Amino acid sequence: MNSISTQQLTLGSGLLTATGNSLYLNQNIISSNSTPQSGITGTVTINQSFNLLPILNQGALSLASSPFYINTGVIASNWTLPSLSSTLGRLYFIKNRGGAITLSGQFGDNLFPGSPALTFTIGSGESYIVGNGNLYWEIM
Repeated sequence: MNSISTQQLTLGSGLLTATGNSLYLNQNIISSNSTPQSGITGTVTINQSFNLLPILNQGALSLASSPFYINTGVIASNWTLPSLSSTLGRLYFIKNRGGAITLSGQFGDNLFPGSPALTFTIGSGESYIVGNGNLYWEIM
């Protein structure tokens, strides 16, 4: 596994950048009540390394407690997010450098890439932050 402390990781079209032990948020933060919080700037210091979880040729995957996933497989795959009701406030950072990922919610939980949807496709070379926004899995 790779550690962010030894490399730079940029996710969500530059929405989040991690370098060393610093985590940079480059966009407004949405709180758990879906109210945009503006004016948040600065650096969040991480006191431990995060492990990146590379996934190779995984046809189906249920995301768990690890916040970072990197798809390195060449085949298309289906990834399922956990239940919204059991993961309030959770964020996933997904980088795809392999075959297309079809992301879906568990138990019919909707995703919100711009409007409610049952699935969302993450193409090769794309990266997103996916957060539990209480009513939807927010795609950022």
